[in-house]
Amino acid sequence: HHRSIAMESLRNKRYKEAVWHLEQCLNTQLHSLPSDHPNLAETYSSIAEAMVKSHELSNAVKYYQSALDI
Repeated sequence: HHRSIAMESLRNKRYKEAVWHLEQCLNTQLHSLPSDHPNLAETYSSIAEAMVKSHELSNAVKYYQSALDI
């Protein structure tokens, strides 16, 4: 649910809203998926993308790194 809202927010350039929904999605995934699950990498990457678009570059790097670590 949060992921679909986040994707809609990204399409409408509401990046901070997208980050919030993606982080909610990530929290759910972290509790229900193994730590090396590819969906986690996709969510980390999506959060980073939204952060880049909202000019939060230092935070984006952390999320990109988390995606790469998977």
